[in-house]
Amino acid sequence: MELESGDISFTEARMIIECRKFYAEPFKKDSFVDKSVYDSAYNEEYSTSMHTMYIGEIVSVWIK
Repeated sequence: MELESGDISFTEARMIIECRKFYAEPFKKDSFVDKSVYDSAYNEEYSTSMHTMYIGEIVSVWIK
């Protein structure tokens, strides 16, 4: 499904939240305050591909 902005979405989606991205930064191992969270979420296989935190503004919401 194509949105008014030209972006695409999943046809099966019941709700679509369109955001404008302001900031993105990958998580860093040394920044975890509770080290057990890092240990439970990342093992040796995934330690090189950390999640990314995004901050943005919601610009549109569509509900089917």
